[in-house]
Amino acid sequence: MQGFITESASKLSDGIGGTLTLVATAIGTSLFFIPVTNSSSLLIKIAYISLLLLAGFYFLYRSLTMVADDTRRATSGMLSGLLLWQVLRFSGVSAKWGMLDGRGYLLWLAAVLVVGILWKKAFPLGLRFLVLLLLLNWLGSLYVSSGALLMDWKPLWADVFRGLRYLGAAGIAVSTWFILFKSGNCIQRKYGAALLYFFVLLTFLLF
Repeated sequence: MQGFITESASKLSDGIGGTLTLVATAIGTSLFFIPVTNSSSLLIKIAYISLLLLAGFYFLYRSLTMVADDTRRATSGMLSGLLLWQVLRFSGVSAKWGMLDGRGYLLWLAAVLVVGILWKKAFPLGLRFLVLLLLLNWLGSLYVSSGALLMDWKPLWADVFRGLRYLGAAGIAVSTWFILFKSGNCIQRKYGAALLYFFVLLTFLLF
C-alpha cells in the first residue's frame, strides 16, 4: 500500500507537476518579456536576457552535479534547456542563425542526428534533458513561425500543416496516459513531462 501511494505521488509530482513547472516557466518568462520589449530600453532587455542566461547556467550546473539525485538533475536539465532557449529566442539569435526559417527544419534534423549519436555515449542525464527541451522548443517555434509561409502553399498542404497542431491534443492524452499508467520510474515520468509540455504548447501555439 505504501509503495502504491509513493508511486502515485511520484507520478503526480514528477510527471504532471514537472509539466506544470515547465509550462509556467515558459509562459511566465514570455509574459515578463512583453513589458521589457515595450520599454524600448536596450539596457533593460540586455539585463533581462542576462538574468535568464545566468538562471540557465545555474540549472545546468545543478543538472550536472552528482550530489543531486536523478530526479533533481533531470528537472534542472529541463529548466536549463527551456531558459537557454528563451535566451536564444528573446535575443534574436535563433532567427539570426536561420533556426526559424525554411532552413530551420534541416538544421533541426541535423541537430537531432548529432544528439542521437552522442545521447548515451557522451551526454550525462542532466544534459540529455537540457538538449531534449532545446530541441522540443525549437521544433515548436519552427512550426509556429512557419505559419507566415502558408500563403505561398497550396490550400490542401496549408490545411494539412495547420491541422498538425490538433495532433497536440492527442499527444496530451497519450503523454498523460503514459505518465499515469505506463511509466515505471521517475526518469520515465520526466520524459513524459517533457513531451506533455511540448504538446500543450503546440496545441495552444504558445511557442
